[in-house]
Amino acid sequence: MNTYKTLIKRELWEYRGSFVILPAILAAVLVVMMFGAMQSFDKWDINIAVDSQSTHSTASHSSSERHIELELDDGNLTIVEDHTGEYDSLFSSNEKTIYTGLQGLHGVFLVEAWLIVLFYLLNTLFADRRDRSILFWKSMPISETQQVIIKCFVGAIMVPAMMTLVSWFVQLVFVVLAIVVASDLQLEPMKTIWPNIQLLSTFLSQLAMTLVISLWALPICAWLMLASAFAKRSPFLMATVPLIAVVAIEALIFDSHYISQWIVDHFPSLGENYLLTGRLDMALLIDMMNLASGALLAAAMLAVTIWLRNHRFEI
Repeated sequence: MNTYKTLIKRELWEYRGSFVILPAILAAVLVVMMFGAMQSFDKWDINIAVDSQSTHSTASHSSSERHIELELDDGNLTIVEDHTGEYDSLFSSNEKTIYTGLQGLHGVFLVEAWLIVLFYLLNTLFADRRDRSILFWKSMPISETQQVIIKCFVGAIMVPAMMTLVSWFVQLVFVVLAIVVASDLQLEPMKTIWPNIQLLSTFLSQLAMTLVISLWALPICAWLMLASAFAKRSPFLMATVPLIAVVAIEALIFDSHYISQWIVDHFPSLGENYLLTGRLDMALLIDMMNLASGALLAAAMLAVTIWLRNHRFEI
């Protein structure tokens, strides 16, 4: 267990710029943008005045009319007369809007996470052969199997999970600022913001989405590691040229696109996945089969990667 911890620390140390500094910079930029938006919002002096006027009919029925006056620093902006619930629709929190905002922030971090992962997996096994540090690690009592498994774990699982934690921090800042804005509007945050947030369920769904994407992308991760272990000059060309050739041959000879579609399906995506919805239908069964086939293919490619690390490490 200590060996695996040491290997994980090694990856975090060697790639701390990508794994730590870049997420921190993105988080700082988003937080600054949110504070800037709030400061811009504070320049608007919004006063809400609600007047009740009762009118009586011959049948002694009464109705209430509310006037909502929105004022800017330089005078009146508009007046909304609330006959049909315009006041409630204008100032009540929209659960879908808040949820979309939180998911949007999380999506930004997932996109950055997988850009980092793709670069890391494509480079990691090639870099230590290029700078000859592989010779040092081969002198240590650490097997290539352990190193390959740890690198795959760090790239496919750990980095997206770390990004999710940073994303949660930024989302909490977003929630706090939303509460502050609601207070500035003289609304009650516990009635207008809190009921529409549902942080626990949102965070759990985001964590599930992150893990499913990681499992779904395992064959892509394994292929990048295989290309990194095999390449002598350019891991990127080693990873892309064979795939382009196979896809082109299939299209020319068989006039089909099964391979390209399979690659696209297993590429990290933020789209809807039936594994997350839990729908027990044929689409879910197909997804489960694709996930299992991808895992088996990933295991085979990782096995080849380990063999290359043991027998072909010179550039």
